[in-house]
Amino acid sequence: MFVRITKAPTGVEYVHTVEGYRDERGRSKQRIIASHGKLADLLAGDPDGLVKLKEQVQAAGVDRAAAKGVIVYDTSVPWDGGAPQNVGWLLVDSVLARLGAVGVMGRGTAGEVLRLLVCSRVVWPCSKFKAWERQQELFAGPTVPDWHEVYRVLDDIAAKSQALQQVAAASLERSPGSLAVVIMT
Repeated sequence: MFVRITKAPTGVEYVHTVEGYRDERGRSKQRIIASHGKLADLLAGDPDGLVKLKEQVQAAGVDRAAAKGVIVYDTSVPWDGGAPQNVGWLLVDSVLARLGAVGVMGRGTAGEVLRLLVCSRVVWPCSKFKAWERQQELFAGPTVPDWHEVYRVLDDIAAKSQALQQVAAASLERSPGSLAVVIMT
């Protein structure tokens, strides 16, 4: 919700509280929730009347959102006062496990690098080096002690790409014939 000031053809300015919504076809629309009269009358009664009205409308919008059951949760603020750690990567990790990728790569360094790179692309897309630098921000995340292992494992992933595709296809109950063959030179 917000406050809108409109000017009539006569030059008189009017104050309205307006809210945005979407119609049945999903298009953005606006509707007037309340009319507050002429701007000159509002300011004549209280020079700060417009500022106060905007604050009231903003507070009403927050209350209205709360009444609809909107929950706001800031994941960047740690709940226990410790260092913030991202747990969103656990979903990506479970998808990798479901696809069988971790089984092909193993739980050793190769599996950890695969988990780190894929998860970092989803959680905070960045370079491979930045992903390695930020790995401690992942709650109970993969640990890759040596930065140079990342590129060694990328070669391993390339060598096992067909096996990774076959395992993923099988886990999704797709036939091996549904896989496309890509030859890279």
